[in-house]
Amino acid sequence: MGYRQATVSDILAIYNLVQETVKTIYPNYYLQEIVDFFVITIVWQRLQRMCKKDR
Repeated sequence: MGYRQATVSDILAIYNLVQETVKTIYPNYYLQEIVDFFVITIVWQRLQRMCKKDR
């Protein structure tokens, strides 16, 4: 298995992975209000910037 830079076409998969991770793991450590905040603040534009940043 190798590593590669994420691209814009990977955004949906990354978004879903991060959302699922936050919703599954964070409630074990944080109040539900904090989990909800993290879920809301992870938005498409932020992921797009991250994918385009290292081009």
